[in-house]
Amino acid sequence: MLYKKYLFTTHWKNKRKEAIQSWGNRCRFCFTDLNINIHHKRYRDRLDKSILFNEPTKYLIPLCSKCHGLWHKYHGKRIMGGGEWKKVRKWIKVGHTLDNAIRFCVFNPKEFFNGSKLKGYKY
Repeated sequence: MLYKKYLFTTHWKNKRKEAIQSWGNRCRFCFTDLNINIHHKRYRDRLDKSILFNEPTKYLIPLCSKCHGLWHKYHGKRIMGGGEWKKVRKWIKVGHTLDNAIRFCVFNPKEFFNGSKLKGYKY
């Protein structure tokens, strides 16, 4: 089944609702409760079989439409690990924009830029 068709199934609607409720009805990055989407951490299992219709709730992450869009803008279809939302919240707390927090949540900027500091970036 095509992914776009899957999103209209009763199964997906129930799974989406379950995922949102299990994470507290808020975006995992910015905590808004408006315009919540579900981000699939992955679409396939370790044997490369589709997990649609069989996704564990832990693979379904509620993100608002803004954060979801930013994730895909910067990371495409990269698999989201377990700690990205914690890093995003931490970086926002110390004064980074939501945009930069999502952009840089997957790596250590010092390592990425070979030890040189990213201009305007607070370490």
